[in-house]
Amino acid sequence: TKTRKFYLHIDMDCFYVSVALRDRPDLTEAPVAVTPAGRSAGTSEISSCNYIARGKGVKGRMLVKDALTLCPDLIILTCEFEKYQQVSEQIYEMFFQLTPLVQIVSVDEATLDITSCTVNKNRVIQKKYVLN
Repeated sequence: TKTRKFYLHIDMDCFYVSVALRDRPDLTEAPVAVTPAGRSAGTSEISSCNYIARGKGVKGRMLVKDALTLCPDLIILTCEFEKYQQVSEQIYEMFFQLTPLVQIVSVDEATLDITSCTVNKNRVIQKKYVLN
């Protein structure tokens, strides 16, 4: 018989802005977005924004000038790609502890083959240990 395969797809919503806010707790209650060019470039696109900004109509891939029209108090931070890469690597290390079958799609997205894992009584996915 064929073994059923189980996959877990992970897409980390608000990844860039979440990483930025980790080092800026003073901004956690403010509408915040991240863009490669910062606030000065009105034609730059929003890479990521938090839920507070989303609640005011701001979305990823929106032009900064349009986002500022919807949300004049929007705080715009410049992307820090090295920091995102470091955090992503830490997260992927955890994925690889669970299963060696990780397909990395981007810094904030992956698919894990969890066929060889089990779910404990608290509904937490964990490695299935096989004794030889």
